[in-house]
Amino acid sequence: MLADFGRVCGNVGLQLNLTKALFVRNGQTINE
Repeated sequence: MLADFGRVCGNVGLQLNLTKALFVRNGQTINE
C-alpha cells in the first residue's frame, strides 16, 4: 500500500514538474 502510494505521489510530482517547466518555457517565449 505505502509503496504504491509513494509511486503515485512520485508520478504526480514528476508530471507537475514537467508541466511547470513547460509553462515557464512558454512564458519566456511569450515575454520575449
